[in-house]
Amino acid sequence: MTYSRFSSFWAGLLALACVLQTGPAAAQNTASYPSRPVKLVVAYVPGGIFDIFGRAIAQRLTEVWKQSVVVENKPGASEIIGAQTVATAAPDGYTLFVSSETALQTNPLLYSKLPYDPIKDFAPIIRIAEGTRVLVVKQDSPIKSLKDLEDAARKAPGTITYGTSGVGTPVHILQNWFGIETGTQYNHIPYKGTVQTVQDLVGGQLDFTWAPLPLVEPFIKSGRLRAIAVTGRDRMTALPDVPTLTELGHPGMDMNLMISLVAPARTPPDIVAKIARDVRAILRDKRFEQQVTLANAFTTVADTPQEFAESLKDEAPSFKEKIKALNVHLN
Repeated sequence: MTYSRFSSFWAGLLALACVLQTGPAAAQNTASYPSRPVKLVVAYVPGGIFDIFGRAIAQRLTEVWKQSVVVENKPGASEIIGAQTVATAAPDGYTLFVSSETALQTNPLLYSKLPYDPIKDFAPIIRIAEGTRVLVVKQDSPIKSLKDLEDAARKAPGTITYGTSGVGTPVHILQNWFGIETGTQYNHIPYKGTVQTVQDLVGGQLDFTWAPLPLVEPFIKSGRLRAIAVTGRDRMTALPDVPTLTELGHPGMDMNLMISLVAPARTPPDIVAKIARDVRAILRDKRFEQQVTLANAFTTVADTPQEFAESLKDEAPSFKEKIKALNVHLN
């Protein structure tokens, strides 16, 4: 897929998303939806941040809809397995995808042969939340700062190891961009999920990784891991002494983690609007925000399908630049 085609898709999708707003004519199918269980597909292993949000939202939707909403984990292959599951599902609102920028933005620029096509196969519903990533090392590591990491990589190019949830995933893109900016090289070790990556870091099989705070905070508090930098514009409340990449001179690496919800393309607009409306109400509930979103160091987004489509369009050029620099082409 060419970038120009991919970019023009989000422009067209933005126009389409305007139709997904609620209105007088958008109630014909919502009265009976959902009339049976709904499945939320999560493209990562249980216990990860996508699973945490997926299960929390599923529980609340079950209460609101009076129908069972369940999470089905389909990990691996940079969200491709999960994305394909939803892309080929019936467009009826009963199979939804808890997705990230990986499936919607980066995979189409990395893979020449995807079993799904975001241009044709998905309809945006809502961006759930955004979160910063934390750069962590073992507590006993000689690397105590971002400068130490650069220096270690310069002394032994390509030997400092870091783990990600897969080739071409945002963390891989992020760290590659850092290497380009600093003229350093690292040894990338791909995993099926961030949970296993963190486990191997704690176990000493890796030198560092980037991860959402909830997955590494227990190890930071117990003294087994040390945080040395965070993404995002501002320092994290939970880690007030840890500088941001922008503070450290790398504003171009401000890549936050997006958790979103999409449906198969051609899902009736009124059903998409209902899902967006009901999930938005859950996300804006103070109790949910305190117990799930803020507790996991995320920020609520809760936008409309139209706003979601706008954000995808706006962020596309930055992803294009970084993926071009990654120089990875996958089949």
